[in-house]
Amino acid sequence: MAPEPGPSVAGGNAAESGAGGGSTAEGKAASWSVSLEAHGLSVNEAALRAAVERELIRAELPLATRPVHVAVSVDAGGSLRVLYKNALGTELSRSVAAPARAEEVPEASALLVGNLARDEASAVLAQLQAESPPPQPPAVVEPSPPAPDRSTAQPEPEATPELSLDNVNLTLFHPFALRSDSEHRHLLLDLGAFYSRNAAITGLSLTFAGVSRIDGRLRGVQLGSVGYWHGGSGGGVRIGGVFGVSREPFSGVSISGAASVEGERTGVDVAGVTSVARGPFAGAQLSGAFNHATALEGAQLTGALNVSRGPSSGVQVAGVANVSGDSVEGAQLAGASNIAGDVSGLQLSVLNVGGSVDGAQIGIVNVAQDVSGIQLGVVNVARSVRGQSIGLVPYNREGGIKLATWYNSSQPFNVGLRFHAGLLYMMPTFAYDPGSALLVDEPGRARYAPGTSLGLRIPLEGTPLSRAYVDVDTNYSQRSRGWEAVVNDFELRYRVLAGWRILEGFSMFAGGGLRHRVRAPQSVADRIGPELSVGMELL
Repeated sequence: MAPEPGPSVAGGNAAESGAGGGSTAEGKAASWSVSLEAHGLSVNEAALRAAVERELIRAELPLATRPVHVAVSVDAGGSLRVLYKNALGTELSRSVAAPARAEEVPEASALLVGNLARDEASAVLAQLQAESPPPQPPAVVEPSPPAPDRSTAQPEPEATPELSLDNVNLTLFHPFALRSDSEHRHLLLDLGAFYSRNAAITGLSLTFAGVSRIDGRLRGVQLGSVGYWHGGSGGGVRIGGVFGVSREPFSGVSISGAASVEGERTGVDVAGVTSVARGPFAGAQLSGAFNHATALEGAQLTGALNVSRGPSSGVQVAGVANVSGDSVEGAQLAGASNIAGDVSGLQLSVLNVGGSVDGAQIGIVNVAQDVSGIQLGVVNVARSVRGQSIGLVPYNREGGIKLATWYNSSQPFNVGLRFHAGLLYMMPTFAYDPGSALLVDEPGRARYAPGTSLGLRIPLEGTPLSRAYVDVDTNYSQRSRGWEAVVNDFELRYRVLAGWRILEGFSMFAGGGLRHRVRAPQSVADRIGPELSVGMELL
């Protein structure tokens, strides 16, 4: 798998050189930039730029051969490569074995830049000398100074050498090992007892009773009975008995007994307690208690809490709560609460909170901004609903709240709060009968009846009766006997009401339907009869 790009720095300062290469104006170094890719080594970018600049000043280059861009790439356990491009468009490159320590990279890189710059300058000056007229003296080109003898800067093939059975290490506790300098080696197999450390692995790193550490690239399997630490990119399988820590992109499977802390990755991350992925994540996170991902594309499953700060695309499943600081495309399923930015999909929990919802919120309490779809719960709150909100209290700002009061022929005083959500409305109601002797049913005995109505409002806008509307609703109410509440005596009403908006915020309505009284025990017959209603609506 190709390594992911590392950090880069661009920029360069003008440098002064007043000797050898030409006039004073030509002695000023042209504007140049430097870029860096580092895998498995934390290289100081400012130190790299300063070292290269010093080397360019010492080189005293002709104007045409001065660099416009220098690119440095280094891979722990692999190679250090420098690409040098000058103003004529010529590109030169050179590779050596990567230094063992990050602080050696700037000087080694500067040395390669100087060698490339001097080689190119010599070739250009030789060409100019050959083309010069005979009367002019030939240009004198001083030989390039020999490069310092640095073991870390000896030319080697760019690719990592082929591994053989000699690339095997046995470690007690690093550096007490068959190969004590294994932190500088790219190995095929490392077998450790308590603590092992390698620059890179292509194959297997197994630490039987401790921690396995790989500073650079891993292609294969890393196992540590206590834990693993991986500082580079790669792919394969990593297993830690207690913990796992990774810094670079990794494709494969990571498993740890308690905690896993990952960089950008693609694959599956399994931890007994806590799993953290701080970069873009594509795959699955599974843990017993807590998952955290900066971004997610795939699934988070945990027994308690999932947290994703970036956009989430996939599924979040938690026993207690899911929290996404950005948008969610997919589903959030939790036992207690779901919290997200914009939602495109499903939220299912006791409490659901979202921004703009394109899909469904199903729970006891649902809160959103703009809903395109459905809210299903006891209490639904939204700014606007393009779809339907179904609940005991389905409030949205566009529909608002209206107060209705009316007279029924079977119970005189009624009041309700009407919540409109789309064409449907829900209306919690309360009825009171002081015991009027005019009532046929149990005259002289006070009673009350809480209930709720579900209805459909049909506006007649766009017609000559633009102020008119028709309501079709069903009301359920629980009757009392005197002031004693009962559960086996209730009423159903089926009504059609015609309304007229007299003023903005005030209308009158009238109509009627059927009243169906259901009483227990079963020896008491149900009673069905007509009923008339007249009332007004405010707000």
